[in-house]
Amino acid sequence: MSIATTIKRCVALLSTVALTAAAFAGIATTAQADEMQPSDYKVVSNYSYKAGTSIFTPPFTASGTVDLSGTIEPSQAQQVEGSSDTYAGVVTGTVEAADLFAGAYKMYTESMQKGVWGGAPVENLVMYSKANNKLDFPYFTYTLKFPTGFKINADAITFSENTDTISKISKSDIDTANNSVTFTFYLGNWNDYKGFFALVAKEAGQTGHRITVNVPYTVSSDSASQSLGTVIGSGSCSLYKGGNWYNGAEIISVTASDVSIDVLKVQE
Repeated sequence: MSIATTIKRCVALLSTVALTAAAFAGIATTAQADEMQPSDYKVVSNYSYKAGTSIFTPPFTASGTVDLSGTIEPSQAQQVEGSSDTYAGVVTGTVEAADLFAGAYKMYTESMQKGVWGGAPVENLVMYSKANNKLDFPYFTYTLKFPTGFKINADAITFSENTDTISKISKSDIDTANNSVTFTFYLGNWNDYKGFFALVAKEAGQTGHRITVNVPYTVSSDSASQSLGTVIGSGSCSLYKGGNWYNGAEIISVTASDVSIDVLKVQE
């Protein structure tokens, strides 16, 4: 074996070792949860809630909004190599679970946790959503709507979660009429509110429990403008009561305010 070949193999081996070490270091960093600092909080939550006043009213109702604009950055689109007018980029949203659920947890501890209806604690109500007009596993949805002319690269969409508050994420097929994709985030493990917010409490105030979605796209434009368009993000969560009394009554209704995500050409 020549000296040159030996050197090349040694370099390759050292590179592999270095990459492996970096990967394990990255995993360790990701797994470690640090205390969240004030600057880490990006979500603005506004909830209003009240307990039922009698056996003839729902035991608890809450409504509110969450502003996620701080969790989504403007998207930078790079000109595709070999093309004079085609640009490619990714819309990315990332939020810490502790940040996302901070407002809901405050609502739970201030009202729901203390409420009693018909002699039973409100917090022991099982969480339900509705699908096809039937009570189903609890979830919330978030939709990214792209402007006309944008092509969503459905096969390259990725999403991830590192939190016990979300048991699964799924995405819809591309809605061609609206040029949009909707993500469904399943809450906990079909808990009652006490069980779900125990999961929230375990991660409260910690980083390292991120929920992330990435939606790649391409768009053609021969305009001199830096702006290629605006993607709109919106979401909602509705939770309902099961059982015999007030079966199917809406308990919680929360919307994520529309977020305008600017798509800009990368400045050379």
